[in-house]
Amino acid sequence: MGAGVGILEYSACVNVSGRVGIKEAVAAAVQFANSVLPPARIDDIRLEEVEAGDYKGQDVWLITLSMEGQNAMQILTGRLGRDFKQFAVNKDTGEVLSMKIRQLAAIECSMPSVRSRSTARKAC
Repeated sequence: MGAGVGILEYSACVNVSGRVGIKEAVAAAVQFANSVLPPARIDDIRLEEVEAGDYKGQDVWLITLSMEGQNAMQILTGRLGRDFKQFAVNKDTGEVLSMKIRQLAAIECSMPSVRSRSTARKAC
């Protein structure tokens, strides 16, 4: 397990409401990832985002974890980035209900065009 999430193994999350707290939900997502993904994918797993949400009518924590990218294009070019996965963790039971590929939105920049005085848009 990567150094970024090792602290979750001994951090307790006391929640007086009886519901699953954020730390417990993150730990459940990491444990789920460890059980279903190949070891090379989870060597450097990192917590990226936590958000309250809804999944098929259930109250959930949406936990985004990142790991070293391993798609064919990244391997061929030698430019390994990070892949993002989002886990829906039930707030009442702590059960991981889903794991999805998390697509990040492209960032657009406004840059003045050299040939014209208009503003050109491109991805940064």
